[in-house]
Amino acid sequence: MNVEIACPKCGKRQSLALADISAGKASACEGCGELIRFKGADTAAVQNAIDELHAKLGGTAKVNVRVKVKQRRPWWKFWGA
Repeated sequence: MNVEIACPKCGKRQSLALADISAGKASACEGCGELIRFKGADTAAVQNAIDELHAKLGGTAKVNVRVKVKQRRPWWKFWGA
């Protein structure tokens, strides 16, 4: 099962296998080269839920994945702190 994710930096969408998206793994954006790191739980439970949906819906299920970006302080705000 492949899912499309958008790069948090440039917004370019790319398709990745669900098995490749798990905690500790990373993928480089095809557009800007930004390294997208994956955090959170293992995707095995998600894959099982998707397999059940495919069985019930006949393979017409679609999955949308949102990438959360942790906001960082700009480098200049560290001066004078």
